[in-house]
Amino acid sequence: MSKKMVITAVCLLAMSAMMAQNITGKVVDTKGEPLPFANVMLLNRADSAFVKGTVSGEDGSFTINASCNGGIIKVSSVGYTTVFQDCVGGDLGVVRLSEDSKMLGEVVVKSYLPKTILSGEGMLTTVEGSVLEKTSNMEQLLSRIPSVSAKDG
Repeated sequence: MSKKMVITAVCLLAMSAMMAQNITGKVVDTKGEPLPFANVMLLNRADSAFVKGTVSGEDGSFTINASCNGGIIKVSSVGYTTVFQDCVGGDLGVVRLSEDSKMLGEVVVKSYLPKTILSGEGMLTTVEGSVLEKTSNMEQLLSRIPSVSAKDG
């Protein structure tokens, strides 16, 4: 009788472990510091379709409420290289992301003064170098200036 109870207990434990599988792990950088808010996704191996996903917590840990089913885990974060890892078992352990730094070339910032400036004395509009320069007469020019209306000459 006790042998049957032991076998039943073992079977129940095994079944409950299979039914309630979670994928867990921790995301860290190369220095071992936790990476908060990293995207962790379970992808289907056949077509890389999204199955389930989560975001790592402030301590870098994550839990996806799904079983692996031979899928692929994709871990990504802004400024770090994306890691793809086979999903085998429920615990992925520590996933390390390395920094992905790219140097930018030269940056040029250009600025232009507004064509219409409001001041205490009134409104000043620059016609030269703007689309207003192409108007054929003064009435058209005045009608195209913001906050000015021109009618019948």
